Amino acid sequence: MDFKTQLLGELSRRNTDFVIHTIGSNEDHFCEIIRLILHEKEPVPSRAAWVADGVSLTYPEMIKPYLSALIQKLPSYQHPGTIRNVLKILTRYPIPHEEEGFLADFCFNSIIEAENPVAIKVHSMQILANLAQIYPELSIELCTIIEDQFDKNSAGFKSKGRKILQEFQQR
Repeated sequence: MDFKTQLLGELSRRNTDFVIHTIGSNEDHFCEIIRLILHEKEPVPSRAAWVADGVSLTYPEMIKPYLSALIQKLPSYQHPGTIRNVLKILTRYPIPHEEEGFLADFCFNSIIEAENPVAIKVHSMQILANLAQIYPELSIELCTIIEDQFDKNSAGFKSKGRKILQEFQQR
């Protein structure tokens, strides 16, 4: 299957699910989806990242070799859907040690950036909360930023922010 053509053919949950099902546990097909995320122009990476997220839910081991490359590519994406789906994937995995600082900086900046959609901010908060389990000092900065941004953001931001603040209070 020509995944690029298929993804460009129709932007729908049905088409995304079809591609996810077609890939299944085939590592070569999944590698092609990752190649589309890393090397194609929008809207292909956004749609391919949606597929990668779906595949990684069923076959979580398949994406692990690509986490560092996806993290390094984050700042170059222009489409919020690509960033959202890559961050969503990253919420479910331990971050490679060599990428932790880079990703933490990216996530802190993503939360502060007023133009970012709420989903990017929410996934960034979760990644930072996950990293704070390893590096407790991150929790202080994260709580400060959540509190500072609280009134500047949507109900979705506030809901996730409250959950993270409560989680840190219980530790």
